[in-house]
Amino acid sequence: MFRTSLVISKVVGTVLVGGLAAYLYLRFKDTKKYKPYKRKKEIFLIDNLEDYESFINTVRIEKVLGLDCEWVSFSGKRRPVALLQLATQLGQCALIRLDRMDSFPKSLQDILANKSILKVGVAVKEDGKKLHLDYGLVVNGCVDLRHVLNRVRGIYTCRSKGLQGQAESILGVMLDKSNRIRCGDWEADDFSQEQIEYAANDALVGVDIFMNLILAKMWGKKPDINIEDIFTVVDETEFWTFTRSLVQGTVDVNVGGPWNSKNPAYKGPQLTNDEEISVKDKETRAYVLRQRPLYYNCYLLAPDGESLCTCDIKKAEWYIEKGLADKVNDDPFTVQLKFEPAGRPASKDDYYLQEKENICVVCGSKDSFVRKQVVPKEYRRYFPPSLKDHASHDILLLCMSCHVRSTQYDTTLRYQLADECNAPIDMGSGTKQLSDQDLQKVRSAARALLNPKAKIPELRKTELKKTLEDFYGITDFSPEILTQAAEIEYRVDNRDYIPHGKLVVRSIKKSEGLHEFQKRWRQHFVNTMKPQYLPTNWSIDHKHERLETFTDFVLSN
Repeated sequence: MFRTSLVISKVVGTVLVGGLAAYLYLRFKDTKKYKPYKRKKEIFLIDNLEDYESFINTVRIEKVLGLDCEWVSFSGKRRPVALLQLATQLGQCALIRLDRMDSFPKSLQDILANKSILKVGVAVKEDGKKLHLDYGLVVNGCVDLRHVLNRVRGIYTCRSKGLQGQAESILGVMLDKSNRIRCGDWEADDFSQEQIEYAANDALVGVDIFMNLILAKMWGKKPDINIEDIFTVVDETEFWTFTRSLVQGTVDVNVGGPWNSKNPAYKGPQLTNDEEISVKDKETRAYVLRQRPLYYNCYLLAPDGESLCTCDIKKAEWYIEKGLADKVNDDPFTVQLKFEPAGRPASKDDYYLQEKENICVVCGSKDSFVRKQVVPKEYRRYFPPSLKDHASHDILLLCMSCHVRSTQYDTTLRYQLADECNAPIDMGSGTKQLSDQDLQKVRSAARALLNPKAKIPELRKTELKKTLEDFYGITDFSPEILTQAAEIEYRVDNRDYIPHGKLVVRSIKKSEGLHEFQKRWRQHFVNTMKPQYLPTNWSIDHKHERLETFTDFVLSN
């Protein structure tokens, strides 16, 4: 018995050692091919207002900043954020020692709160939450690089989705992630040169990865260009318009899962050959997949036997149930009206007479369909009934992945229309609710003061109290008042709200007209998606007048 146990122990030990060796080999076998991350940069170490002013007067804050935070942990408990890193795409990086600042400049608060300035990184939203919890700083415009990577599939294969994994696969570089530096003393009187380089690189590499991902999506391939020279080969306006389109729906959104970028025990989700399937499963939750075909290709006949159109089987059965038609064939399912229709097709080539396949019109896939409205519903809903009800020509089937791509392309045109028609999408009159900045400051101040773990500089604490004093008109705050202020509702209804779609349609009616507007969307769909399986006689120039009277009857019953 003893000898058997000894043999088993040896076997188990050999398996464990072999498994560990295999893991280490697979983990590090390719690291030699990655060069250390180096790029031209200018570092500003800031621990007072004068240093900050020197930084802000030197740099040009662009539309994107790399953001990262460092802190110290004792006995498993996190202390307040000690260092905030902000990096521009041009290589300028501010290392702001928050624990040394007596107060925070208004321009810094405005930059962090400005949603139009994207803050990029891994787990960047979580860093923003820590800044708010520790210092009452509001951080908006956070875009997690893992979200962007998910939208640029097929170009890069990452070992992991952490910052290191993305740096290796996207930039071909290695980051110094040694625990000695990463878990070092970020509250020390003086930083070592290694700490300064580490902190700056963590923010800078986030910007470089982000810019590379956007270019890769624009070009459909890995970009071979120095990011510092990007706008010498790419139109800047076009780049940022495309960027805004690509990140829509990911701004200030957390990435699900037990992620903690500062936890060395968790390496991030591993990408395998089945990654596309797992990502598709997640995407499925955002779409309603059809449980039955869109096209049944049932035929509707006039009393004299002339074909009027194809229709859904439910519509055909409805005519029979109401005694308005008789079934004349089972395959294909055909019903003949008992009354004379008010209108008939103009020719045998009419679009509504053609049989249609239940396949993705872009790639030909035969499963997981989503209805694609070529002219988005947010505009069509404001069309006159004669156009709004005739939508079937502009409803096509797409597989899920093609639908996701098409939606991203649509966002670009939506923002073009927003500019052309003065119809904002996400601000001003285009927002149902507005944020009352004064109330938001009151709420943030109260939450910061109530946080027992926050290490707030005395001058900053005085500023927060002053905000509450000015609002309530008192100098002594009970816990009840602070709690009430921390829960105050800062969103107010926008009485001037007019939906973006309504403003666009109103403008289009006065200019090019709705038919040209529909043609524009159809042309946009064809240009961006290059569909290979469009239904017979589907046309960019399609008009609905030919069957107007009859179709009105079909759709109203």
